Amino acid sequence: MAAAGVGVTACSGPDEHNPRLPDPNAQATIAKSAVPEGSGVIVGEFVVTQPEKGEFAAYSAACPHQGCNVTDVVGDTIQCACHGSQFAVADGSMTQGPATTGLTPATVTEDGDELQLTA
Repeated sequence: MAAAGVGVTACSGPDEHNPRLPDPNAQATIAKSAVPEGSGVIVGEFVVTQPEKGEFAAYSAACPHQGCNVTDVVGDTIQCACHGSQFAVADGSMTQGPATTGLTPATVTEDGDELQLTA
């Protein structure tokens, strides 16, 4: 009878040396009023934030640790539920690992009452 080997790999998939890259064609539109001041929201492949009144920033929603999409924005913290990484709303920087880098910046363009997001 042949024995089968069993291997266990923690956190398999893309890693911070080869993460899932943001879709270079990703685009989204959101009303400025939908982005809470001092916090942010997840819109498809993006996280859009408003750290200060009228100041907007956007990042790829792909966590640099393994490429899972971030799952929540709570107060001034962007959270990834896959492995617990956290990022600052103000600048997308990593505030808690296992990720060792911040979120990838995206382009946010103001167009009247809307924000246009592009990778």
